[in-house]
Amino acid sequence: MSALLPKNEKNQLQAEECSRVKDQLVGKAEQLKGKATGNRGEQAKGKMRQAIGNMKRTARDIRDDVRAEAARRREREREEETGRPTTSG
Repeated sequence: MSALLPKNEKNQLQAEECSRVKDQLVGKAEQLKGKATGNRGEQAKGKMRQAIGNMKRTARDIRDDVRAEAARRREREREEETGRPTTSG
């Protein structure tokens, strides 16, 4: 799908993905640090940051699904208007 996106939108998606991965990695590091030092607060903070990264991934997946469905609907509407199937690709 990224091949169909404008360059600035690709950059935004890449930045979002980097942010998500960073949250997950930093969260895991905080969790392990807390576990090693016996600091339950640090462990909880790490788990929360990992959860934030997972929520970002879920939000991205939902956004992609909504965009794909919107594209399918537009395609169906075009087919209904013209009375013939359109080819894509």
